Amino acid sequence: MTMLDKRLSESAYVAGEQFSMGDIPVGIMTYRWFTLDMERAELPHLARWYDNLSGRAAFKNHIMIGLT
Repeated sequence: MTMLDKRLSESAYVAGEQFSMGDIPVGIMTYRWFTLDMERAELPHLARWYDNLSGRAAFKNHIMIGLT
């Protein structure tokens, strides 16, 4: 996740400045990671990206539905 945070410090989304297919599988993995009951390092760029992603209706309706 540290590598992803570094990548997201350089762009708005995983593959650049526009939302793309690359954000979907990484978003699924990140959703699982955020739902685990564990301590996490502060990763501000990852948190910003995930907040944006989790605000999308399709992400809420199809990914944030329990075990995905």
